[in-house]
Amino acid sequence: MNREHRRIGIALSALARGIPPFFQRELRAVYGDNWEDVARASYRGPSPNATPNNAWDAHSLLTVMWEQWNAVFRDKLGMFERSLVGELREFRNRWAHQANFDEDDSYRVFDSTQRLLMAIGALEEAEEIENYKFDVLRDKLGRRMNDEQARVRMNRKRIVDVAIYAVCGASLCATILLKFGQQNPLPTQLTMVFTVFLFCYFTYRRLTSTSPMFGVKECPKCSKLIYNEVCPYCDPPLRSSSIIKSGSSSLRLSPLHNPPPTQRIAERVIERI
Repeated sequence: MNREHRRIGIALSALARGIPPFFQRELRAVYGDNWEDVARASYRGPSPNATPNNAWDAHSLLTVMWEQWNAVFRDKLGMFERSLVGELREFRNRWAHQANFDEDDSYRVFDSTQRLLMAIGALEEAEEIENYKFDVLRDKLGRRMNDEQARVRMNRKRIVDVAIYAVCGASLCATILLKFGQQNPLPTQLTMVFTVFLFCYFTYRRLTSTSPMFGVKECPKCSKLIYNEVCPYCDPPLRSSSIIKSGSSSLRLSPLHNPPPTQRIAERVIERI
């Protein structure tokens, strides 16, 4: 489970805590003491996960709100809140099926959750979600600033290196021209052309090089420390061919026919131990 998946789970937990008071009040106002039976009947699929304390989960709450919208909730909420309910239902289904999410998805879920909670009067849970929204923005902004600073430093190094290449190439060409230009004009011209081509190639490679990653950084997806550009946890390398398997008996390493004497002595000592 990565960090964004956990964040969406936090939003769903906030919905499960903030919706029930409004949910029960509005259903009871329309259906009286039979509100829970009506809610269970309107829930499609298996029976909703409700305890004797009416602790409905986010999926059950959102589904009943969607099904009972015209009969119960449309008088207190508008079409915008209905779209929020539908959107959160979709995110919850993706979350239950272990879909991949990014920071934009997490921020959207937090924002939609906060808007719905504020619309139904769950201000405490909405304020809690506000803090998580700032956390997502802080992580994204911090990474963007770090990438921008790394890009600026890389561009400065490129400019300095290109300037050094230009000075060195021009100095070398001038020295060759002054030293050998009158005595051997043709070799001097060829040497200068080769020198200019070589330094132009160095300049091209320096300008097109990518910024390397140094040190340890945190993977934005799984929040684990990584040492490479590609996270080995989120994007594991391709495994070896299926021909070579750990439990396969068709391919085994053959032992050495004539092991060295030191190896034979070591094997005997190990057997005695």
